[in-house]
Amino acid sequence: MTQDVRALLEQALALHRQGRLPEAETLCRRILAAAPHLIQAGHLLGVTLARQGRLPEALAAINQALTQSPDAITLLATRAGMLHSLKRWDEALADFDRVLAAQPSHAETWFGRGGTLRRLNRAADALESYARALALAPNDSRIFNNRANLLRDLGRHEEALADYDRSLALQPRQANALINRGHLLMANLDRPEDAAASYAAALAIDSSLTEAKTGFVAAQNHLAASFLQENRATDALAAADAALARDGRNADALNYRGGALTMLKRFDQAMASIDAALTVDPAHEPALNNRGLIYLAVNHFEEALAAFGTLLAAHPQSPVGLSNRAIVLGDMGRHAEAARDLEMLLAADPSHRSAFGALAGAVQHLCDWRRREEIATALPGRIRNQGSLIPAVTLLGYSDDPALLHENAQKMMRKVVGTAPPAKAPAPVLHERIRIAYLSADFRPHPVAYQIADLIERHDRAKFEIIGIALGTDAGSPIRARLERAFDTFRDVTEMDDTAVAGLLRRMEIDIAVDLHGYTAGGRPGILALRPAPVQVNYLGYPGTMGAGFMDYVIADPQIAPFAHQPWFSEQIVQLPFSYMPADSARPVVAPTSRAAAGLPEQGLVFCCFNSNWKITPSLFDVWMKLLLRVPQSVLWLRQDNDGTRRALMAEAQARGIDPARLVFAPRVDTVEEHAARQACADLFLDTLPYNAHATACDALWAGVPVITCRGGAFAGRVGAGLLDAVGLPELITDDLKAYEDLALALAQDAERLQTHKEKLAANRARAPLFDTDRYRRHIEAAFTTMMDIARKGEAPRPFAVLPD
Repeated sequence: MTQDVRALLEQALALHRQGRLPEAETLCRRILAAAPHLIQAGHLLGVTLARQGRLPEALAAINQALTQSPDAITLLATRAGMLHSLKRWDEALADFDRVLAAQPSHAETWFGRGGTLRRLNRAADALESYARALALAPNDSRIFNNRANLLRDLGRHEEALADYDRSLALQPRQANALINRGHLLMANLDRPEDAAASYAAALAIDSSLTEAKTGFVAAQNHLAASFLQENRATDALAAADAALARDGRNADALNYRGGALTMLKRFDQAMASIDAALTVDPAHEPALNNRGLIYLAVNHFEEALAAFGTLLAAHPQSPVGLSNRAIVLGDMGRHAEAARDLEMLLAADPSHRSAFGALAGAVQHLCDWRRREEIATALPGRIRNQGSLIPAVTLLGYSDDPALLHENAQKMMRKVVGTAPPAKAPAPVLHERIRIAYLSADFRPHPVAYQIADLIERHDRAKFEIIGIALGTDAGSPIRARLERAFDTFRDVTEMDDTAVAGLLRRMEIDIAVDLHGYTAGGRPGILALRPAPVQVNYLGYPGTMGAGFMDYVIADPQIAPFAHQPWFSEQIVQLPFSYMPADSARPVVAPTSRAAAGLPEQGLVFCCFNSNWKITPSLFDVWMKLLLRVPQSVLWLRQDNDGTRRALMAEAQARGIDPARLVFAPRVDTVEEHAARQACADLFLDTLPYNAHATACDALWAGVPVITCRGGAFAGRVGAGLLDAVGLPELITDDLKAYEDLALALAQDAERLQTHKEKLAANRARAPLFDTDRYRRHIEAAFTTMMDIARKGEAPRPFAVLPD
């Protein structure tokens, strides 16, 4: 090589290094025109063309150089890389192998060969090549990154993550490795939080990386969705906001933000976020759904119905649209329309997990007993074999099989709180007074509030500190004001998510957390699933097991939950000596109104049942109609839920030969005092089965109306027996419908005997345990004290009975 050619070659190499590629290319061509045999110039020309993206020309230049020196290792190695880039895998592999035959210690060639073998689906050989490369160059971050990609392809995800981490430890500012790591964490290891951090690190290196930005937003959206499922609204909101910081017009993130704000009861902000999502994507199905849910949350039923209609116009077969429109229609009392939506949903997807249970509820409310019997027959198989989720309260109206109720409750709880390992309970703290927190959204005009107010007022403040945790708001009702005064501390946590409420309870060092909801409307079992208290109790609101491992005890009595029933409770049974149900002994005995004012005939015996109409079953109704047939001039006084149910029940009466006019329907009244005044016009309260009267039976007994009950197989169907036992009228408890009918008929036909029971009830009201709130208070406090003693000894919860004073 002459001095002039060498100088020109060095100049071309300098231009190449400076990125002045067209000039370097021109100079290389000048050199080759003068010295076509000069392979260094041919090699540099090929590399320069490749850097400009002109791979076919680059390959031609390398091939031309190889005609001068067919075994030149540098040329062969370069050509192998170009053939790899052109996806000519077999030819590339042949060149890599020729290089390695001559230079087996060339790490770069082993590295390139590994990548080619991966493309040829020869994973084992590729891993071997990467291992050889790393043996020669253990600090080459690229090898770890590429081997991680291969390991991910092979499903060896943890090994892949380890290699990404080794690569980044050697060279932290590798945006490509960080993105790859993010994909692995997101898609394969379900670690969206770590994935988001990896994408964010890539964006910190180069904020223009579209793939990193897209991955970051997707990871944050995944997190937001997960947090919403776990009722962690604050965390969901933070994740959605993080996504929106990168992509302010991401419809998914705007929708998740709206969902989180809805959960936090910040409805105006939630609607603004949903509207923004729909501006980006007017057909966005989840956002259209969330718009309806916001209206539903604030009881704007017509607007909610219209919103779900818009969703179904855009997505006619939308399962969530049909399901949620059915919910709104049910809340509006339009159960027939709700049932039609649910039947459409089941026709499209017979295995839909919640549609069958929702249909079961709609049919109950319609008193459509033909379909009710079909559903009742199918229910056990649906729960046990087809995975249907039946709302727990709905199932109580169909079945008193305690094993089936327990199984369904466990499935419902897994839906609510997932399958994550249970949280660890805090260790008990020795306080001067036991701290009891009652959790409820029903500190408002609601049976639970009226039942519990006197108990809260009477708790022994020398031994107990009583805290109210309100999960729902109230418009300033007298019962809310009374409860706020009664609690030592009252916290409205409506706008806090489950995690925040659980954290509050932990900071307050609550000893015993008492859930007054279970599966009734407004309940938030996700709070206690986070295990904020050493002792957690299921009480009063839901008549049965919650099927939750994080609930330690259920408050019961010997009638509703004998210890023989323990296998069907996830909680340990605690029996109070009399009825488990508290009563307000401070409420006045209201002077009865007249029969005429109550809409009743002046003459004839009045059977009554003020339970919700959906609790009435065909077999029970048969008994009631036989009683009307055999007791002339008698009437059946029922609560009026809605016109459709009233018409259905009147038609059922007529079908059994009874004049529908003998069914009298009581409209809703504004106050408990008004109801108490008219209740006394009844002669005999007829209980329902398999779901007894609870608060309504207690109200009837307080009003002086004897109750006849039939004891069922599970908690909800045994409450009437517990109440009658506690009021001193066990003779009114029966164990089958024949005995129930016979007893009701005997009392209806024997005015003197019925009057004896009324007088006994009137006398017992002042002395029987059922209405002795202070005695009840001592018993439940003894139960709480025993629970705390067990916890402080480090012992597992166990069943026990509280002895009477």
